[in-house]
Amino acid sequence: MENHQHEAQIEEAQKELRKLFQNIPNEIPVFLFAAPGKNDVFADAARQALRFFRQLTDKIKLREYNMDHELARKWKIQHSPTLVLAPDTFNGWEHRWGRKDAYSSRH
Repeated sequence: MENHQHEAQIEEAQKELRKLFQNIPNEIPVFLFAAPGKNDVFADAARQALRFFRQLTDKIKLREYNMDHELARKWKIQHSPTLVLAPDTFNGWEHRWGRKDAYSSRH
């Protein structure tokens, strides 16, 4: 009984998220920078989370690059893995997770 109730709650949450994503007018570019063999468990977790959201909307566009890619240099990506969310939308904001200074630079 408890398991069925939990599954129903998950389905309801997914339904609400789909409704939310339907109202997003533009694509959401997400860039994942990762170095194979370095923090793979975290890179895999990021991929799984993004797959979940991509099941709810086709607006999320994942692009994955190695740490030596020109965008990694441009955006000064130093740690693997790092997610960059909609860089053109959040230009000027600290929007990278994975950088040591991401939190401290704002506080």
